[in-house]
Amino acid sequence: MYTVKEVCELTGISYHTLKYYCNQGLIPDVSRDGANHRLFSRENVIWIHALLQLRSFHMSIEEMREFARLCQQGESAVPAKLKMLEAREEELLRQQEALNEAMKNLKQCEKEYRDLLQGNIPESFTLFRDLCAEKAEEDDGVQKETIPENQN
Repeated sequence: MYTVKEVCELTGISYHTLKYYCNQGLIPDVSRDGANHRLFSRENVIWIHALLQLRSFHMSIEEMREFARLCQQGESAVPAKLKMLEAREEELLRQQEALNEAMKNLKQCEKEYRDLLQGNIPESFTLFRDLCAEKAEEDDGVQKETIPENQN
């Protein structure tokens, strides 16, 4: 049997995360000693490693709980577990595409700022500057209409 401290050292998980996982029912069959401290079996430690793998897939706690529930059902739940993993893969691919697009836009923006530092004003900056100037003129007009002038 392993203490909380030993499990934290073996798995790299923090005390707070381990306690949270226990309180969320993600780790089945955790024992307690006479002082009511948690004690973990070898199987619990293996289970925690599996949970950490699921977390690395960016699964939510609810998804991890569902996956853990399916694991306890044995081989009959393999198709359902596979379906969950495939859905997670699709979500990660969508997120990866969004991140790739964000990186592409970030790189373009960085290039434009490098050009600007070299004295080359990119067309996008000129358009942006013009839009900002138009907006400022509109805002100035609104301010003049809504803020009364000093009567003194």
